[in-house]
Amino acid sequence: MPKEDCFILCTGPSLLNLTDKEKNHIRSCPNICVNRYPVFWQQIGIKPTDYILLDTYKVNTVVQGIVDNNEELNIVTCVENKSIFKSLINIHKPHFRARYTIFNKNRNRSKFIDNIDSSLSLFWSSILGSAVNYYAILYPDKNIKILGMDGGSSSHFWTNFSNNGLDHSSPNKQHNSLNMLKWGLPIINSECKKRSISVYSCNSNSFWNKNGYIEYSTVIS
Repeated sequence: MPKEDCFILCTGPSLLNLTDKEKNHIRSCPNICVNRYPVFWQQIGIKPTDYILLDTYKVNTVVQGIVDNNEELNIVTCVENKSIFKSLINIHKPHFRARYTIFNKNRNRSKFIDNIDSSLSLFWSSILGSAVNYYAILYPDKNIKILGMDGGSSSHFWTNFSNNGLDHSSPNKQHNSLNMLKWGLPIINSECKKRSISVYSCNSNSFWNKNGYIEYSTVIS
């Protein structure tokens, strides 16, 4: 029997190419989104079940706005800054610490964790890496499929965006892409393989797929 799927929703314009059949399948599966996806999810038509974010992306403003407008959304926070970690307690309990410095100083520590424990640091190559680690914990028996990870483009799926306090784009896209290339995807692939978890990108035209950094899969297997 084929393994079931869970999905990670990124923000690339390839999301606009999803068919109605594919959208229905994604809605029927666990799905976690990143960055500004929950602000503009109506343009895709897939309401996420989970949202993961880092304090680097102005977490206080974003979390408060999302919580106020999406009561059913499970928010998972990965907090690097200690003071923000403490201040978030007033909104909701943060799930994880995220220590970005481990990526630069000690690659051997940049591994997945295997249980939801706030004393541990969730794997962080980017917010995508944290999302993969989180779903690998929750759904070890499912395929993890990544949507909207287009690579090589700074465009997003939303249109007519104006800065309303929820703009939390990464200040250094090139730096983040290099991290994914050098550290992120190789470790994601290795750690998932150790756990017999298959991780795929569903955009065959992305930089990552074309250059062999991640396997391709259709949305519906």
